[in-house]
Amino acid sequence: MELNATTIPGLLTAFNASFSAGYQKLVADKSWDKVAMGVTSSTRSQTYPWMDKVPALAEWLGSRTASNLETRYQIVQNRRYTSSLMLDRTLIEDDQFGVYAPVFEGLGIAAAKWPDIIVADALIHGTDSTYGLAPDGAYFFSASHPQDPNQSASPTQSNLYTGRALTPANYGYVRSQMRSLKGADGQPLGIKPTKLIVPPSLEPMARQILMSDQIASQYLTDSTNAQVGGQTNIYKGTADLVVYDELTNGSGDTPGAWYLSDDSKPVKGLVWQTRIAPQIIPRFNPADPSVYENDQLQIGVYARGAPGYLIWQCIAKCTP
Repeated sequence: MELNATTIPGLLTAFNASFSAGYQKLVADKSWDKVAMGVTSSTRSQTYPWMDKVPALAEWLGSRTASNLETRYQIVQNRRYTSSLMLDRTLIEDDQFGVYAPVFEGLGIAAAKWPDIIVADALIHGTDSTYGLAPDGAYFFSASHPQDPNQSASPTQSNLYTGRALTPANYGYVRSQMRSLKGADGQPLGIKPTKLIVPPSLEPMARQILMSDQIASQYLTDSTNAQVGGQTNIYKGTADLVVYDELTNGSGDTPGAWYLSDDSKPVKGLVWQTRIAPQIIPRFNPADPSVYENDQLQIGVYARGAPGYLIWQCIAKCTP
């Protein structure tokens, strides 16, 4: 196949078809949307308002009173992502494109997994500033979130629990702590955890907690309950299980870390915004530097998007 104005469009069509086939195989099998709110971005960055409190309804006695509503803004700036391949021109010319079809399908699969990888990384780095801070200025996962960011003497609340390996007792403890969180006005926020998010290594324990009728005795930390045959599992069905493959110990997270989230609210704890979905950018023209100088075709995958932190109260991180 000679590279010219007639053949190059067909070549690109074939590459795109293989890329799309791989992308479609995995795009529906995603984990990030169980953790983050999806947003389509149309600008360099997106601004998300965050309210310190929403006044509760009270009996109307006398004149109507109004609360001053403090609104903060979280700005998430899109980032650029890329992947590139070099292809031997002679194989293309000798009609050997078929050897590259699986490669482009693999690129499509990698593109479909891109948000899963980045959102998992945002979870892992929620204890530092890699992807920014929470709207109140603290690390997203922190034991020192002010209940009222406008009061210097405000009590603090936590969505980071250390020394809490995934066990039935610790799951119950963190769940109750999340349900006890209060807003700036001192009223309960109504957090109700709906998702238990774990790496593959914690899947057996997570299933024991969420799906078993009985908690086996070896998993009971209270010796008075460690009876033969275990005890009735009061946590069965209290959350959905999300096994997040990208949350592996080798990815930089604390071994044994797990997460509990409430995704029932209009806004989730995290956001994943897409500015440009993954697309192929080719350099096929014989006059392109890579072709002219190195006799190689260059294929780049380009995408723009970013994760961001929104409502810290909606998700907690727990480590052993």
